[in-house]
Amino acid sequence: MDSQTLDELVKDLNNLFSFTSLHAVSFEFHKIFEEVPCQEIMPMKVISSKHYYLDPTLHSILLKKEKSFKKSDIAAASAYYKREKELLALKGNNEQTKLRTMPEESYFEHDNHSIIAHLSKNRQIDRLLANLIEYYNMIYNKK
Repeated sequence: MDSQTLDELVKDLNNLFSFTSLHAVSFEFHKIFEEVPCQEIMPMKVISSKHYYLDPTLHSILLKKEKSFKKSDIAAASAYYKREKELLALKGNNEQTKLRTMPEESYFEHDNHSIIAHLSKNRQIDRLLANLIEYYNMIYNKK
């Protein structure tokens, strides 16, 4: 796929974030790839955004909670979640206790070998796009 076509494809994918309807996002996603010839289809990767607090104690608890979830240790993750909420209530709502996301906005890009989606797991549209990409990759790998 040439660079200009790839840039157009990424631009169309980035336009999906302007839709408010999940149905419209799904429809447009499929419509974008209907127009791409089979021999030019390339794999897509999803990179999840990172969440963090500026407050070091809260950030440490957040990392421990995420690590517990990855290990499927629900009891520990629940304990860290409870501790996180207690600290948030204790410290109040300020810049240090605001949950931040990096990168702040979701977007698509390409590296000439694949399309990369930077998505947040906290937004519904991003979770839908992650599922659509997984579906797309299953079809791509069969061809």
